[in-house]
Amino acid sequence: MFTYTVDQANRMLPTLRAYLSQLRELKGEIRGEWSTFEHELGTDANGERALVDAINGSVIGDLALQYNEILKEISDKRIVCRSVEQGLFDFPYLVGSQTVHLCWREDEQSIQYWHARNAGFSSRKLLVEVPAPVQYQGLVH
Repeated sequence: MFTYTVDQANRMLPTLRAYLSQLRELKGEIRGEWSTFEHELGTDANGERALVDAINGSVIGDLALQYNEILKEISDKRIVCRSVEQGLFDFPYLVGSQTVHLCWREDEQSIQYWHARNAGFSSRKLLVEVPAPVQYQGLVH
């Protein structure tokens, strides 16, 4: 299993910030388009059909595809996007022989926290509370 070092994960933060900006912009566009089609649905007897057509291969579908492609790019880097709204991400991190998650939120300057894989944000601990990893597998970016 691939894991990050703290330095490798910190080097990914500018990329994640850029992804977040793109995801939020796309989400806003999707909401705007959705609002337009909801209005059409309410005022046009054929509005439901127009809404279905719009989602299947039109503006909303294209925007959703772009949104999902960005999420896939993040996932392909073995980074877990927990929340676009909160800007919350997890990176696999090896402590001895145990894989845990480095945890980063957009409002933090660098990665300072970790938690067990089966735990979440509320269980975060400072990195100083975990020993340095004994070994790791690097990913070339």
